[in-house]
Amino acid sequence: MKYSLQESDSVVTVQLTGELTVTDEEEFRLLSQKAIETSGAKCIVDVTKLDFLDSAGLGLILVLKEMCEELGKTVTLRIGQSPVRDILEISEFDSLIPYEDA
Repeated sequence: MKYSLQESDSVVTVQLTGELTVTDEEEFRLLSQKAIETSGAKCIVDVTKLDFLDSAGLGLILVLKEMCEELGKTVTLRIGQSPVRDILEISEFDSLIPYEDA
């Protein structure tokens, strides 16, 4: 997994690239900590450049959501036409984290 973190106004965007799997847990938790330490009131997890996502990766995104919500921050997913879109739709992930347009 590769990532970038951008903050603009009251929004922090986490751009994920490559694959998000169980092997990324430690790095993703550090990324999550960085994201919640920003002043943004909203966190967008952008998976439009993510090529693969396993069930552990889904769980990691939920961990970020919980961390944000504990601080009163909202979380949305930007999925676009990402290769992981089917995985997200099959798992009905939008019932857990709302999607927004890419």
